[in-house]
Amino acid sequence: MTENCIRGWFGNAEKFFEENNCQYVMHDSTKQYNGDETGFQLDPRSGRVLASRNESVNTEAGGTKEWLTALITTRADGKLMPTDVVYPYKRGIPASIVNQLPKDWVTARSDSGWMTSEIFLRVFGKLFHSETK
Repeated sequence: MTENCIRGWFGNAEKFFEENNCQYVMHDSTKQYNGDETGFQLDPRSGRVLASRNESVNTEAGGTKEWLTALITTRADGKLMPTDVVYPYKRGIPASIVNQLPKDWVTARSDSGWMTSEIFLRVFGKLFHSETK
């Protein structure tokens, strides 16, 4: 990334908002969001973990390719939006997991544990419908 790339992006965004008569978004931090999706391998094969020195850590050998995905979204005014977690289940997510999450978090499931377009759109609707009125 260069400074010109960043300035170009903001220039294009400003032009888009002007053309669509919604410039107020650029001046209202409650209308600006940033989301980042990250994946967590449920059983990594590397055998390495992050821990304090001299701390005893147990890990199982083997490993799977199972992942879960978390979508973490913040608003420009500092508000943290409810997190969305996608679990790798063929059927429903066990209540024992759902009941341990913060009440405002959103859960979804996919065969792989990865975010899909369908899941993203559903989550977007649940999380942002009341925020964008």
